Amino acid sequence: MTQSLKILLVEDDAVDRESVRRALMRSDIAVEVDEAVDVASGLAKLTEKTFDCAIVDYRLPDGDAWDFLDARDIKDQIMAEHYSEPPIVILTGQGSEKAAVDFLKGGACDYIPKSEVTPTRIGQSVRNAVRVAQMRRKTVSAFENLNHVEACCHYLFDSFPEALVLTDTEGRVIDANRTACLLCATAHEKLVGTNLVDAAPHDLREEARRYFLGHRETSVLRGEDVPWLSGLLSVRVLVTSRRTVSTGNPAILLHMKKAPEGREMQER
Repeated sequence: MTQSLKILLVEDDAVDRESVRRALMRSDIAVEVDEAVDVASGLAKLTEKTFDCAIVDYRLPDGDAWDFLDARDIKDQIMAEHYSEPPIVILTGQGSEKAAVDFLKGGACDYIPKSEVTPTRIGQSVRNAVRVAQMRRKTVSAFENLNHVEACCHYLFDSFPEALVLTDTEGRVIDANRTACLLCATAHEKLVGTNLVDAAPHDLREEARRYFLGHRETSVLRGEDVPWLSGLLSVRVLVTSRRTVSTGNPAILLHMKKAPEGREMQER
């Protein structure tokens, strides 16, 4: 059995209100209609109950439809209590293309002249408004989930016990975890943006440049001594690096471990 859509109808004229209600009942969607006669009662009902869609007359005794579109404080309360705000369809006694554009820009999902209120027209409008609102909520939810995943990943990155440095393909630092900052004896905000090639001793810069160019051919370079990092580090390290992606762009992740005591530097 299809669940009924909960509709709030805000219309002060009794005849028009009955006309819209009748059209909704005769449309091809199952609805439960609640009514309000002005801005104050309409906004109050929105905070009290969860609605799938609000149909609002443009002109009301104590304001107009813009009071619903611009009611930021009320919308925040609705989101806090009901987790979603209903899409709004505007009714008006006079059709105007400019008014329609203004309403749509202001956040309304549709605009219906009262002369066009038929079961087919209003059913289509409500159905489309609800569909758009559902897609919007899914999109917001997806971004919230993505932000949560990113936050978890960043926590794991930052708390990893060994040094991790993320660079672009030319060696410019995009991010570094706490261990890497300690290893480099450099604050995070100073390390980010540093070009590791330029930070290398002058006679080793070409070697550093070749290291990053090597990732164009090889996805992973394992356990190498990298003397060109001596410009930043006071200890010798072994580096495993791999190609990755950061914000949609190619990047390189450097995993640094202190070299075992007594190990000789590889001949380069």
